[in-house]
Amino acid sequence: MEGDAYPVHSPEKSILIDGSIGENSLFHQTHGYYGHGVSPETATLPDGWKERTIPLQIDTERGIVAHCLEKHDLAYSKLAAGREKDFDFIGDLLKFRLINRGKIQRLINTAQDATLREKLTRNWTIATSKLERREGRGPKSPVTLSSLQSPRRTGGPGDSRPNTLGGR
Repeated sequence: MEGDAYPVHSPEKSILIDGSIGENSLFHQTHGYYGHGVSPETATLPDGWKERTIPLQIDTERGIVAHCLEKHDLAYSKLAAGREKDFDFIGDLLKFRLINRGKIQRLINTAQDATLREKLTRNWTIATSKLERREGRGPKSPVTLSSLQSPRRTGGPGDSRPNTLGGR
């Protein structure tokens, strides 16, 4: 298990996080989880995410407070990344009812960039379809990126097969 950390007041210290508590460090080997130093460009997040962060008091004496992503904003960033492990993570959030489908859909619809909105929608479809298949409720054939792409014409001159858009 890992947690991403961005030191807001000292961004240059991000590299120290990887070195001291990062993957395969002594900390990781001892505790079974690790920290990964990141930058603001690491994740794609929806508008207003900063206002929705959840403060977590780390050290009251020194006033250290971590600001954790709100769970729907985290799911949005996972959809934007679109890796296999992200689809599984989102599936688990849904399975255990930790996120609300409607709220995710509303966040997706707020994406200003049409290409990003399309990617989020496609990845949401993949993640939810994977969960439905795991639970025995979805189609037997997997939903993949290629199965969600725009249909291409077949059936050109000399090709008697029907094209994917209907007709010959």
